[in-house]
Formats: sequence, C-alpha cells, structure tokens
Amino acid sequence: MGATPSSHEHIEKYKYAEKKMPYRSEKLIISKSEKKTLDQWIESSLEAKDVENDKEEWSPTEKPVKVIFDTDIGTDVDDALALLFLLHLPKSEVELMGVTTVYGHTNLRAKVASAILDAYQENSGSDSQIPVFAGEGIPIGTHRPVWHTGTEGVGLFDLKQIDEMKLVDPGLPKDRYKAAKFIVETVNEHPGDIVLIGLGALTNIAIALKMDPNLPKLVKVRIQGFSS
Repeated sequence: MGATPSSHEHIEKYKYAEKKMPYRSEKLIISKSEKKTLDQWIESSLEAKDVENDKEEWSPTEKPVKVIFDTDIGTDVDDALALLFLLHLPKSEVELMGVTTVYGHTNLRAKVASAILDAYQENSGSDSQIPVFAGEGIPIGTHRPVWHTGTEGVGLFDLKQIDEMKLVDPGLPKDRYKAAKFIVETVNEHPGDIVLIGLGALTNIAIALKMDPNLPKLVKVRIQGFSS
C-alpha cells in the first residue's frame, strides 16, 4: 500500500505553462527523467491491469462500488446528468466517496456540484454527507488558455455570487492539491476497491499519480477526458 505523503511541495507547476503557442500546435515538453517517470507509471498501470484480468470478477451486489467522481461540471449539462445518474443508483451497488473538480474555475465547479448534492439529499431524505473538493484549474503540459463558456453556475447562483466564486484562485498553494490529496488518501484507505471516474481534464489524477506513483496498482480508473 502506498503511503500518503505529508508534504507535496516537491510538485511544481509545469515549467512551460506560460509559454504561448498557436492553437492546436502545442506539444508536451518533458525531460528524459520526466519521460522515464511517465513510462514507469504506464508500465505500473499495465501490470495492474494484468493482475486485475487474472482475478475473478466480483459482483457489484457483493459490496458497493466505491466511486470518486472527478469532473469539470458546470460548463455543459453532461457531467451534471452523470452525477445525478450516479446518485440514483442503488446504494447497495454504488457508494459515492467524494467529488473533485478540475479545469478552470474549480471553486465555482465545486459549488455547482455541492448544489446538486444538496438538492438530491433534500429530495431523497438522505443524510449522507458527500465531500466536494475544488482541485487544480490549470492543465499540465498545455499552452492553450483555459476555456469557459461563461455560463458556469448560471441558473444556480446570481451573477454577483458567480463573480465572487471566480475570484478564488484554484492555484493557491494552500488549496492547490487538496483534491489530488483526497484521491490519494481515499484510494490508500480502500486499496483495490475504488473506481476513479475522470470526466474532465486529468490534472487532479496526474497530480495524484505524482504524489503516489503506486496508485495505478490500487485503483480502477475510467476516463472520458483528453488532456492532463
């Protein structure tokens, strides 16, 4: 089981993050040592997959599938519907451990997720408290500006509230890694039992991997995302 690091100061901002390049011409610039680390992660993930394939499949009814929902919720309706669908699955089959938000105004996205969770709990009578963590807003390894539609939070909050939420900098050191830290700690508390669903940029997952390179052996990852 991987140990949860007590300090994450060694994780630095992507050194070429401020470099500007024409749209769709960007490339990931990494050193030989960084590429070696990336190759090791991929190899560990493939080894974990081989081990998983050798095991007998377990039925979700035997114990609830524990899920971490990593999302850029709030821009389009798709992630909100996915979260609602997840919440309405039988509790005997799925247990939502927490929600982490990624990409751009992650604090605003966290407020959107929290509003959905609050509405669900009020209408379902559920007393379970599902934690929500605002994660990293700046993708790793891209030179493309963060893109927002400008409709994030509209309909749930008034414009003044939305502007205030946007003022919270997701890149502040004290907040920057709390979503990734939650992923690492939860996976290590339940090794082999967590399904990590990534529906947005994979930045939180990438940071979590850097915090604990052993993570691929402990978690099942399902993604719908195309950047890190």
